[in-house]
Amino acid sequence: MTFVMGTEETLDLVIIGFGPASLSLMVALHDHSENPLRNKKICVLEKSPSFSWHSGMLIPGSNMQISFVKDLATPRDPTSYFSFLNYLHQHGDERLSGFLNLLTMEPSRYEFHDYLCWAAGHFKDYVQYGANVTKLEYDQSLDLYRITYGDHQKIAKNVIVATGGQANIPEPFSSLQSPQVIHSSGFMFDDSQCKLRSAKHGVLVIGSGQSAAEIWNYTHNIIDSKLPLTLAYRNLSLIPSDSSPFVNSLYFDSHNSHWWYNLPEQTRIQGLRNGHTTNYGVVKEGLLEDMFREQYMQKLKYGKAYHNFLNATYVDSVEQKDDHILVTLASNLDGNEKKTTQKFDVVYLATGYNHASYETILSPIFPHPRDIHIAENYLVENSPSKNSRLFVIGISTYQHGIGETLLSWTAVRAGEMASQLFGPSKPTARRFSP
Repeated sequence: MTFVMGTEETLDLVIIGFGPASLSLMVALHDHSENPLRNKKICVLEKSPSFSWHSGMLIPGSNMQISFVKDLATPRDPTSYFSFLNYLHQHGDERLSGFLNLLTMEPSRYEFHDYLCWAAGHFKDYVQYGANVTKLEYDQSLDLYRITYGDHQKIAKNVIVATGGQANIPEPFSSLQSPQVIHSSGFMFDDSQCKLRSAKHGVLVIGSGQSAAEIWNYTHNIIDSKLPLTLAYRNLSLIPSDSSPFVNSLYFDSHNSHWWYNLPEQTRIQGLRNGHTTNYGVVKEGLLEDMFREQYMQKLKYGKAYHNFLNATYVDSVEQKDDHILVTLASNLDGNEKKTTQKFDVVYLATGYNHASYETILSPIFPHPRDIHIAENYLVENSPSKNSRLFVIGISTYQHGIGETLLSWTAVRAGEMASQLFGPSKPTARRFSP
């Protein structure tokens, strides 16, 4: 294969992936007093055709689960142009006052997505969309990193891998490869909604977390009240998320990433396990109350709940038919396995995400992913270069803490990484002068 080199011979920094973590880093570089975006050669490679963040889950009425203050910049620098409040201000006084009158700390997911797109638009000259990076290699002769995407290559002194999560499709659905099986990340897309609104057999949602609950609740409100709608999950019960201030301060305050990293390993692992109810397989309590009430009202009206919940249940088998999927659900709650087979027009998998794409990208350097040692500052400690640096974001939850893959930490971490790459930033805010 003949490779086409990028226009720059050697880049100072290449960022692979352009989600909120990378966007926050670009914001930090913009705010940096040394102006690295002007004075250094920086490029972002993103496989998608445009910026997007969970666009398939922009369900009407859904809100963020964190405060708008935990945006791309405010925890690092409240005076930044890229704060959420300034985004509102840039759209006019009426927009800002209107949001303030909502009396909420948690904006709609739609508006926060628009905020991210607004911020990303400022960096379009640095981002190459449609650039699917397949390989990262170390060029020993140059002591630089070589990045391959399509039939193009770039070389760089510093590389940050921040590829984010990819839809997790568990068996037996991954083998089925049916267009009627849709991951939650594509729920609101047109093809999905068309299948949902034309359903005549039933709808199945699999999962026990916030996405599963939101999909069930939205579907409940738009399909016929007697069309079967099932939410199936392995747990005994749907569990409310723990968002109390003591828990939030421990797991989601950005400075605590260093604290978690330096804990004894066993203490850290146990502490992270104890924090699973903050983020994994849990649902906001208010939504749980709505769902229980909706099921109760169905029983009251019809004598049974057509829109129901199946706990302690797993998928035994699936089979593609002409106009539906035949799903066998199994449960052994009482010690005796019981199976039921039902027809569904569409199955939604709210089964989370994996972060395995980095494994493919880094495989030329690290054939075995477990060999990657990530330092407290996200630097790969055992990278082959002595002078060029490789960073990986999004795979070190068990080192840095639960917030490592979430929005809560992006702003402060971005500032720290910008300082590592291009030196400390001098304060730029105007100080009070009496």
